[in-house]
Amino acid sequence: MRITAMAFAAAAAVLPSVLAQSQCNEWSPCYREGYCDSSAMFCMWGLCDSSKSYNSTSCWQPETCESQT
Repeated sequence: MRITAMAFAAAAAVLPSVLAQSQCNEWSPCYREGYCDSSAMFCMWGLCDSSKSYNSTSCWQPETCESQT
């Protein structure tokens, strides 16, 4: 019983750090609704979850307009 309690405590300590890590790889970098992919439907700003994507630049940023005059 004591070993089981220790194992549970160790798993509970490690689990949050594992879940906080990226769930996607470099070939399918964008995370959306439980899946990873590299297509626009996953990487578009507003659809992509950057906290679970491969890295902070995986999700496309919204385009900004710049004056040409």
